[in-house]
Amino acid sequence: MKNIIILTLLFLSVTMKGQNSDFIPDTTVSGIKLFDFVTLKTMIPNINDLIDYNGPGGQADFVNKDATEHLICNFWSNGISEVHIARNNSELKQREKKTKLDIVVFQTESHIRLDMTKNEFIKIKGTKYKTEKAGDLEILKYGLNDLKSSSFLQKYHLPEYYADYTFKGGRLVKIDFGFP
Repeated sequence: MKNIIILTLLFLSVTMKGQNSDFIPDTTVSGIKLFDFVTLKTMIPNINDLIDYNGPGGQADFVNKDATEHLICNFWSNGISEVHIARNNSELKQREKKTKLDIVVFQTESHIRLDMTKNEFIKIKGTKYKTEKAGDLEILKYGLNDLKSSSFLQKYHLPEYYADYTFKGGRLVKIDFGFP
């Protein structure tokens, strides 16, 4: 057990080298991973038929099991580059073609989900964010943009990662993250 703890601490220290140690980026929503087309095709075998290629890149729209949450995945040539989650029929650009997934709640690997309180959220994601106000919305913005010192960005060979979390009335109402 002691060896497992030591190995975990070593892994985390290497993973976080050159990054904001208070922020660990998410790359997965309910098993759907950024830039992992193989896993995506396993989860959603007909994914190629669901991607709309109108505009730069592609986009696929999904709803959860009870159609209360909306997930938009933006695609580039090698998989999903960005995700957007909000309540269905919210401020996300609505498309007619939405595929229902057998997922109760869209949740990231760090357990970020819609409707959590700002305090619950900050306990997970930390305080190293910038705040933007838009009317009654508060957006907490996290990001990485130093490719030379970020092992996370180096892993994906991309210069920037962003994560924007929108709160209304102290509750998380929208999640956006990925590689712009």
